[in-house]
Amino acid sequence: MLELRRDQASGLRRLFRKAPVTRIAFAGGAPRGDGTELALACARALRSQGFGLMLIDERTGPGNALGRLRQRPRYDLIQALERSLPLPRVCLPVGPSLMVAAASRLAARGHELDAGMRQALAECMGAFDEACDVMIIDMATDVTTASMGCSALAREADHVVVTVRDQGRSMTESYALIKQVCTWSEVPDVHVVVAGPMSSAAAHALYGRFAETVGAYLGMRPHWGGHMGPDVDASTSGPDMAASQVAYALAEKIVVARYDAPVAVQGGTNRWLESTRSMASCS
Repeated sequence: MLELRRDQASGLRRLFRKAPVTRIAFAGGAPRGDGTELALACARALRSQGFGLMLIDERTGPGNALGRLRQRPRYDLIQALERSLPLPRVCLPVGPSLMVAAASRLAARGHELDAGMRQALAECMGAFDEACDVMIIDMATDVTTASMGCSALAREADHVVVTVRDQGRSMTESYALIKQVCTWSEVPDVHVVVAGPMSSAAAHALYGRFAETVGAYLGMRPHWGGHMGPDVDASTSGPDMAASQVAYALAEKIVVARYDAPVAVQGGTNRWLESTRSMASCS
């Protein structure tokens, strides 16, 4: 049986949970690690509030999510789907309320799985749903995986967060990723986060142009996910703070708002934390 080690806040959250598990996939349109940085920041934001998390890393190489967490798992999620290992052997506990698993080998298979592996994947999703409140997937978006389509695991996401920079390659790859997402049998909500140093106005303008193109050619308009700066007009805003602010806003919009007592955005990371702590204590 797959179980998270939970602290008191996490245990209370689990006991009184009335919202379904949320599955969020993060992806970057360029090899800068923007998606990974945002995925980890979102995990920190949710974990600090007592949400139980399952973090699955489809990426390899330096700078991937598990590497940043200083985890070196021996096994891959594909081994659970092949039934060569039980799922608890594949997943590593990383402190209270967090488990991680590698899935780069599974991602390399693309979305083409045989009937047995699809059944095993469904069973794994059920086990994750029982064990956690939120699943975060750091998607593989390299050329090999892209040529085979997004992974079967990523296609289980309810939300896909795509980062885009004001660069031709980044915008092209992000558009191509969203185009793939639009072919899924169940199209998730897509959120676009603008990354890179620019003013807030410039970030909104870039999002507007990108969203207009996506809407014109793909028939859907992605949601505004925020600006992962730094904001050139705000001297106190650095890259780390910008990622945290975007992560907290996304967590508020995607996860916290699904509960019976959603917290309104009050502005500022600390006020958001205070609000969600209050909500958790009253749940």
